[in-house]
Order: sequence, then C-alpha cells, then structure tokens
Amino acid sequence: MSDYDDMTNADVMGADELAEYDRDAEFRLDAADEKRALEEERAREAEYGAEHEDECGAEFIDGSWTYCGCPDCEQREADDAEFDAEFTG
Repeated sequence: MSDYDDMTNADVMGADELAEYDRDAEFRLDAADEKRALEEERAREAEYGAEHEDECGAEFIDGSWTYCGCPDCEQREADDAEFDAEFTG
C-alpha cells in the first residue's frame, strides 16, 4: 500500500481548486438530471400523444378558434373562411 492510497482530493488540491472541482461536479449532476427529466417528459408526451391521437386540441379563446391542425380543424377552418368570405364581402 502506498502513501497516496488514503489521500483525498482535499489533500492534494487547494481550496479554490477544490471548490471549482465541486462546482463542476455539481453542474454535471444538474445537467444529467435535466437531461433525464427532459427524456422522461418526451416519453410521457409521446405516450400521451399515441393514446390521444384522435382527440382534437382546438380551443376557443377570446372569441375565435385556435385550430390544432387535425382533419376536423382543417374542415372547421375552411368552413369559417367560407362563411367569412360570404358575409364580409
């Protein structure tokens, strides 16, 4: 066994260097946590989307429709445009 086996980072690094090492380790852990959370969120969204792909996501906000792009919304949007063209000139 050598003299270096029982040494820690604190034994060989100065206070500033050790603080920088700790900050870097913390940043790496935070980044890994954020990446994992993003991957989990994407997986949940994909699962939700697969389960609810037939649902329409249109919303009526402040007196007008916000269409989601589904076939029903495309038809509604075309009907609304035709109605507007007929009655507004």
